[in-house]
Amino acid sequence: MLEELRRLGERIQSTSQDLIKNQTEREQKLREELNKRYELVQSGVKSQLEARQSYEAEMQKRNEERIRSQSLAVDELRRLIQADRDKYRERFVKVNDALLILDKHLDAGNKKIDRIVNAEIDARWA
Repeated sequence: MLEELRRLGERIQSTSQDLIKNQTEREQKLREELNKRYELVQSGVKSQLEARQSYEAEMQKRNEERIRSQSLAVDELRRLIQADRDKYRERFVKVNDALLILDKHLDAGNKKIDRIVNAEIDARWA
């Protein structure tokens, strides 16, 4: 009986140790599995972050290029507008000068006509 109790105790102890060993192995496997999953998630997050940073850098580069291009276009338009203003200003000055000359000629013509008409009137009265 003592022998049987001792064997039962050893058996319980052996079973208990096996259970503890199995439990420890399962916990170790779960830790390893969780670590692998964590590393995969970290890797995915890292690759997504890198992809996003790359995308944002590319978009910033494109936007800066667009802004630079539009700035150049605006500068060119300003230059063209100023050139047109200068042309119109020159044309206005020329037209104004021509109108002054025409006005002088018309005044001179009107004075001649007035003199002729006055001379004709004087001739008819005399």
